[in-house]
Amino acid sequence: GEVEPEDTIDYIKDDFEGGTGILQAKKLTGNSYTIRYLLKVSIVYSDNIATNMLLRHFGRKNLKDFMRSLGGTVVDDKKNISCPKDMAIYLREIYEFCNENEELGKELKSNLCNTIHNDRLPKLLPKNVKVAHKIGDQIQAVHDIGIIYADNPYILAVMSKGVISDEESRSVIAQVSKKVYDFMKDR
Repeated sequence: GEVEPEDTIDYIKDDFEGGTGILQAKKLTGNSYTIRYLLKVSIVYSDNIATNMLLRHFGRKNLKDFMRSLGGTVVDDKKNISCPKDMAIYLREIYEFCNENEELGKELKSNLCNTIHNDRLPKLLPKNVKVAHKIGDQIQAVHDIGIIYADNPYILAVMSKGVISDEESRSVIAQVSKKVYDFMKDR
């Protein structure tokens, strides 16, 4: 109730960041985008520019304070660092939000279930199992965190550091996800 999803945010040059996403291929100068659109592309395409625009608009400090208010313990105000336990806390909040908020919850769940990056948590799971997830890549770090909508939904957060091979790390995350799924499906 505090944010209007159709409000727009103007792009500024400081928002630019290469890497993943679709906005970097567009003419950005002079353009603005709705909050709803930026939220979608920040999740579905893991768009760094959209994320930077949202962080600038809402304030990095506000986000970090919110993370702490949810129970996050590994929160750095200047760096993008976290841990699997904190990510699981945030995912539980997302799970509850999606269940309690019909319109926005459905939209958020849809975005998280329809990312273009499916080479980790969902890769080896049965195709009928929805996975609401968000990947993260940094230098020598490959992550995927998500809600696996099996018969009994569960949360899985797999993060790495000191990675030598991104491809191998993605494969390991997929294998961990499959092992956890096999363990959880009979519970």
